[in-house]
Amino acid sequence: MQRGFGVPPGSYDIYVVVRERNAPAGATPKTSVLKQPVDVPDFTSEFSTSSIILAERVDQLPTAVTPETQAERPYAFGQTELITSPEKKFSKSQELIVLVQIYNPTISPEKKFNVEATYTFYTIGPDGEKRFNSTQPQPFTNDTLGPGFDPSAADRSIQAGQGIPLASFPAGNYRLEIKVTDKLSSKVLTQNVNFSVTP
Repeated sequence: MQRGFGVPPGSYDIYVVVRERNAPAGATPKTSVLKQPVDVPDFTSEFSTSSIILAERVDQLPTAVTPETQAERPYAFGQTELITSPEKKFSKSQELIVLVQIYNPTISPEKKFNVEATYTFYTIGPDGEKRFNSTQPQPFTNDTLGPGFDPSAADRSIQAGQGIPLASFPAGNYRLEIKVTDKLSSKVLTQNVNFSVTP
């Protein structure tokens, strides 16, 4: 079950209540409660990133999701929808789709920005972690995103992402480290996520 909602920055406790709908007559419906603490960062001012989203495929939608249904489909962006993997398990035949959103890079008086993302994979084994491989740095500038792109606009972020074929990944556990560098301010942010690859 996936659902999105919007709240101001802060710390929250989310309660998810699941209740049996068709209980036998006279029986008390079974009910279960899950409590999950969540910290919501302030993405409005500081250079920051979202957490990493891992998806197993990308679906193209015939039309964009409406604002009324966006909460029910939180990973739909325009006419593209990410199908996430809640357990973060992928087979070698799949492509690992990675997305992270970047907020508030430094913008020069000439309205220029320069951000770079690097993706490094580490294997996790009995002896600890070992670097497995990395992709070429991914640049985000006025040239790569287009002269009309303004990352300081309201509700505008840089969407960094790649599709990585897993055929060359041996079955096992991995950690992906994404390092985002704001070259105009020399600020560096790092996000990590663990996942596993099956035969």
